[in-house]
This record gives sequence, C-alpha cells and structure tokens, in this order.
Amino acid sequence: MVSKHNRLETSKQIAIEIVRAGEYEITLSDKHPEIEHPDALALGCGEAKLKIGDLELKKTIEGDATQVVFKTKLEKGPAFLQASFTPPGKGEARPTTFLVFRHVGS
Repeated sequence: MVSKHNRLETSKQIAIEIVRAGEYEITLSDKHPEIEHPDALALGCGEAKLKIGDLELKKTIEGDATQVVFKTKLEKGPAFLQASFTPPGKGEARPTTFLVFRHVGS
C-alpha cells in the first residue's frame, strides 16, 4: 500500500500517510481513471489544484481532458491533502471525486 487515508468531511481535506517516499504520479478525475468510461464527460476548461502538506500544485485543464495528472516527489510521513477542480472565471472550486497515487521511482 502506497498511502492510506481518512476523509475529513468538514474541512474537505484528506488526512494521508505517505508510506514510501519518492516520485509519484497523482491522477485527479471525476470517474475512476483506471476503468474505461465511454460516457466520461470532459472536465471542461479551468484549473486543477492539488495540495499535499506545504506542496501546492496547479495545472490548467485542457478542454477535452477527463483527468489531470500531477508528477511530484513526496516525502514519507503524514500530510493533509486537498484536490479540486475550478471552472474558468470566478466559479467555485469543487473537490475531485477520485485520486490515484502511483509510485514511479525513488
């Protein structure tokens, strides 16, 4: 197991424990990204945001994207995680539905 988590509904954060330090690909999606969804809708333009502890990453969402992948190095230990999608303009951020962590190296 790469990480374990407990959802904290009131703060829209997830408490996680990174059990193996190294390089990760972290996928944010509204549908499980490892299962093919022929009816998956594009996320639309806007911004994806991922915050793990003090690390904050942002990425522009391309118009036809159904998921966003961040690549980063994570240290072993506890952290709070927040992940959201924000539509263009002044839309309100909404939490992502699925997060998949994949360890890709040390």
